[in-house]
Amino acid sequence: MISDFCAAFNDIAFEVLADYKDSNIDIMDGYWITYPRPDNREIGNIGKKLSHPGVEVLSIMARKWAMLILDRVCLPI
Repeated sequence: MISDFCAAFNDIAFEVLADYKDSNIDIMDGYWITYPRPDNREIGNIGKKLSHPGVEVLSIMARKWAMLILDRVCLPI
């Protein structure tokens, strides 16, 4: 499954980047925030139906990226 591959790839990436923790490399993981979750809008048994991220989740991701970029650009010297 693709999502399992992404999770495994993220684990490897975090291990590799851990060696560079003092190098000011910023990381934002977009995998877990966009991970499909059970749709809780239905009443009763929802079965295997999953909901992908909507506008609200993508809006939060955009704000997180913007803040990460602004923190780096506006960082005092």
